[in-house]
Amino acid sequence: MRIAIDISTLCRSRTGVALFTYYTLRELTLIDNSNTYFLYVNKAVSLDFPLPPNFFIRPTQIPLPQFQLWFHIGLPMFLRSDKIDIFHGTNFLIPPFPGCKTVSTVHDLSSLVMPSQHKTFHRISHGLFLKNSMRRADAIIAVSEFTRSEISRLFPEMSDKTVVIHEAVSPEFRAIEDVALLRNISEKHGLPERFILFVGTLEPRKNIEGLMRAFAGIKGQIPHKLVIVGGRGWKFSGIFDLVKRLDIEDDIIFTDYVLAGDLPVIYNLADIFCYPSFYEGFGLPVLEAMACGTPVLTSNVSSLPEVAGNAALLFDPRSPEDIAERIIQLANNETLRAELSKAGLRRASEFSWADTAKKTLETYRRALE
Repeated sequence: MRIAIDISTLCRSRTGVALFTYYTLRELTLIDNSNTYFLYVNKAVSLDFPLPPNFFIRPTQIPLPQFQLWFHIGLPMFLRSDKIDIFHGTNFLIPPFPGCKTVSTVHDLSSLVMPSQHKTFHRISHGLFLKNSMRRADAIIAVSEFTRSEISRLFPEMSDKTVVIHEAVSPEFRAIEDVALLRNISEKHGLPERFILFVGTLEPRKNIEGLMRAFAGIKGQIPHKLVIVGGRGWKFSGIFDLVKRLDIEDDIIFTDYVLAGDLPVIYNLADIFCYPSFYEGFGLPVLEAMACGTPVLTSNVSSLPEVAGNAALLFDPRSPEDIAERIIQLANNETLRAELSKAGLRRASEFSWADTAKKTLETYRRALE
């Protein structure tokens, strides 16, 4: 097979879709030396793993990448000139008239289900392209059973061509016992001795304000601070306004993005990981925390119960009182934290990027049949 993959997300920060693309591609280079891969991108991109001789980066020099002109106008020409058999849109998009079989990975449908919590550009672009891309696809990969159920609910005509392939967690996320490393990263980021951790982009869908309200109501009952790791996304100004109104400036730390090598250590340093998101297609930070042995609290909605299994305490994300109750339950119970830590390690081990890549390759083959 001559396989084309859109790797344009690797030009951005390694979160969400970019992580999926990175690890799936890395594993494909390890398991497939017979097919030929063309990796399409319109900007300079560097990979920190070697590409085998059957993998080629194909820069498509079409202007105005911010308007996706390179993807919708230039890419189909390259697909034809490279005699591609199958194209994989790693971020749902399939170009018009691709001239080959296609696979679309759909990470979530939050832009359709919760449009008010997205950037205007995302709402417009997803409204214009998402459904048409899914319709053009010969196969759709959903990253969770929940996402597949959302596709079936909103687009029942597409359910028969949708398969579920879970994401996973990289080997970097693990339990760390290096005391010096733990101390150095703690000092580097000014972390408190005991803290509750959140990791994710600052945006409305992540429900950081709900977490802060819950924390503000109980901060006098627990010895923990709150640490928020993640870059500023959109509609985030209300978060910082709320910090002042709740009078928790001395009890909360915003680190912004951290280096990829620092993040597993920060998970290890946390007493509790709390992920109160309203809507997730998969919810990778939950699995990352579990792989580090950090006890997890998370929402009882969307894909999060599916990912967490029986290895986390769940709460109603729309109820700060329920979030607060679960935090107190876990913060004051060392035995329960130890039990969830062990359960989380077991749960995280059930997912692997090698399995993701293997099933993705099988999907390519089936789409060509």
